[in-house]
Amino acid sequence: MRERQEQKLRRLAEADCGKADDVGVLEAKRAVLVELDHKMKRTAENMALAEGEAQLWVMELVHRRLSGKREALVVEIRAAEGTVAPETDANAEVTAALELLDRLGTLASDPSNLPAVGELFQRLNARIFLRFREEPWGKRPVNRMAGEVVTFGVAPAPVPLYQRPTSRRQVQQMTPAEIASSGVETPVGPLFSGLEGGSLGNVNRGDWI
Repeated sequence: MRERQEQKLRRLAEADCGKADDVGVLEAKRAVLVELDHKMKRTAENMALAEGEAQLWVMELVHRRLSGKREALVVEIRAAEGTVAPETDANAEVTAALELLDRLGTLASDPSNLPAVGELFQRLNARIFLRFREEPWGKRPVNRMAGEVVTFGVAPAPVPLYQRPTSRRQVQQMTPAEIASSGVETPVGPLFSGLEGGSLGNVNRGDWI
């Protein structure tokens, strides 16, 4: 199992590493740019020493041609820099990933070590999404859990994640317009009545079972 994991990690690392051919082309273009700068500098110096208008005209023509080539080359280099990924050491990437994998096993070895378990969940980016449905409970409807989805790593969430304030203090400081745009339901009466089901905080006790 570990050997298969190492092979897969190596394929991923090599795919993410910068391509040597593309990097070589980019470096060659940069070298040409340096040479063009040297030629333009020499041409400018020669223009100052030109004898007669005819000689000056020829030097100016050469200088303009070099300047046009330089501008075009700069555009090509900038475009190449945006597509070529920085080179990385695939072996180092694989070694780091395997060390993290070994670390996960250590974190999971003691279920009573809550800090270690918390780090394990963070490393795995483990998340659980619960689905509820409304059902009658006595004389009032309640929301009962009807299913769940668990995700790990970079797996996308099954629903859009809520990105707005959630703490009581943050909600208290929100303006009516901000509350309306956040999707938080405003209860009738004071923001925090102290009664069950009348809070804008995270927990609405008695309504979720």
